[in-house]
Amino acid sequence: MNAALSFLRRVDKERYAAFVALAILTVVSALLSPFFLQWQNLLNIIRQVSYTGIIALGMTYVIVSGGIDLSVGSMAAFVGCLAILVLNGSFEAGWPEGTAVAAAVVCAIFAGLACGLANGLLVTKGRIAPFIVTLGTMALFRSLSLYMANAGEFRSASSLFGELGSSAPLGIP
Repeated sequence: MNAALSFLRRVDKERYAAFVALAILTVVSALLSPFFLQWQNLLNIIRQVSYTGIIALGMTYVIVSGGIDLSVGSMAAFVGCLAILVLNGSFEAGWPEGTAVAAAVVCAIFAGLACGLANGLLVTKGRIAPFIVTLGTMALFRSLSLYMANAGEFRSASSLFGELGSSAPLGIP
C-alpha cells in the first residue's frame, strides 16, 4: 500500500488528469449501459468526433509552433458553404453527379488551402499577431458563410455528397 501511495505522490496529476477523467467516464458509462462498449456504438462515437478530430489535428501544428487559429470553425463553415454552392451550381448546369461532387470536393480543398495560406501569410509576412489575424478572418469567413446561406441553411442537391461524408473507406469511418 505504501508503494502505491508513493507512486501516486510522484505522478504529475495535471498531466494525466484528462486521461483519468476519460477512463472514469468510460467505466461508469460501461457499467450504466450494456451497449456502451459494443462495436457499433464505438464506431458511432468515432463518426461523431472525426470532424472535430481532424480539425484538432491540424490545430496541433499551429499550437505547437506557438500560434493560435480562432478561425478554423468559421473557415470550415465557409468551405462547406462554398462546396455546396459549387455542387448545386454544377448540378443545375447539367453536370453528371459524380463530376459535380468531385468539382465541389476539389473546390473545397483549394478554398481551405487558400484561406489557411492567407492566414499564414498575414501572420508571417504581414507580421500581425496570430490572434488578431485569425479573429478577423473568423469574422470574415463566418460573414461570408451567412451571406452565401442567406442567413439560413441550404442543402446539397446531391445525395452522393452526403454519402461521401458518411462513408467508411477501408472500413474506417
